[in-house]
Amino acid sequence: MNRAVMAAAGAGLVAGVVGSVIGNAWLGSRRAPETVTYVPTIREEGAQAQQAVAALALASASQRKQAVSPPLPTPAQPLPPGSEREVRVFSDALAKHEREPENPTWAARVKRGLSADLEKLSADAKISHFELKCRSESCAGVIEWPSPVAARMSMDGLLHNQYTINSAIRFGLPGRFDDGPYRVGVIFRPAPGT
Repeated sequence: MNRAVMAAAGAGLVAGVVGSVIGNAWLGSRRAPETVTYVPTIREEGAQAQQAVAALALASASQRKQAVSPPLPTPAQPLPPGSEREVRVFSDALAKHEREPENPTWAARVKRGLSADLEKLSADAKISHFELKCRSESCAGVIEWPSPVAARMSMDGLLHNQYTINSAIRFGLPGRFDDGPYRVGVIFRPAPGT
C-alpha cells in the first residue's frame, strides 16, 4: 500500500478521535445540572459506627411513619362523627343505589364475592355483623362492630383491602355514636363490567 495513503488514513483516524473527544467534552459541558444527594459517611469503622447508622435509620423511619400515620384511637374519641356534608353525600349515594334496577344474576354473584371477603376479614377486623343488598351496579348495607374503637382500628384495612370483586368502597359514619355496637353504612361500587 502507498505510504501517502497510509499517512492520510492515520491522520484521518487521529483527527476523528480528537474531534470526538472535543465534541464530547463540549456536549458534556452543555448537559443540564444533575441533582446530587449528599449522603453523610462515617469514617469510623466498627460496632459503634454501625450502631449509630442503625439508630439514625430507625429514628428517620419512625419520624416518617409518625408524619403519615393517623393518631391511634382513644376511648375518648375513637371516631369523629360524620359531618353534615359527609352524611348528605352518603345519603345521595344510597338513594342512587335504591333507584338502580335489579339484576338478580349480577347481584347474587357480586354479593357472594363481597360477603366471602367480609367473612374472611371479620375475625381480624372484629366485625360482629354485616348485611349487603346488591342491585345492578352497587351493593349497600351495614357493617357492625362491638364498639367505635373496634371500628376505627379496622376501618382503614377494610378501605384498602383488595376485594375479590374489584370495588370502590364508601362508609357512611353516623352523625353521633355511643359506647355500644357501632353500625356504619357501606356502599360497594364494583368496577364497570364486573
